[in-house]
Amino acid sequence: MNGHYQPGDVVLGKWKLTRLIGEGSFGKVFEAEREDFGATYKAAIKIITIPQSQSEVQSARSEGMDDASVTAYFRSFVEEIVKEFELMSKLKGTANVVSYECCPTPTAWAGTSSSAWSC
Repeated sequence: MNGHYQPGDVVLGKWKLTRLIGEGSFGKVFEAEREDFGATYKAAIKIITIPQSQSEVQSARSEGMDDASVTAYFRSFVEEIVKEFELMSKLKGTANVVSYECCPTPTAWAGTSSSAWSC
């Protein structure tokens, strides 16, 4: 996965991205649709890409980081996001707390390329 998603792309096997809702520091939020049993379901899906681009990697290197340090730097962001999902899992079903339907896990990590997430 290259982190450059756009409306029309299919993610997580069956969700078709229909429009960009917003962007944040770690990725983009898309409206998505899927069809099951003749019904159309909608959801917001946040696509997280760490690092966002090769320029982020180059920026870290320009700060004097070697490859191991760059990997550790970006991995720390991934670990924090995973902790956030763990907390969301514990709070699932609590009033006024956003919930989610799948817990993403990194399926690839090369340190200097984007992680792919799956459920």
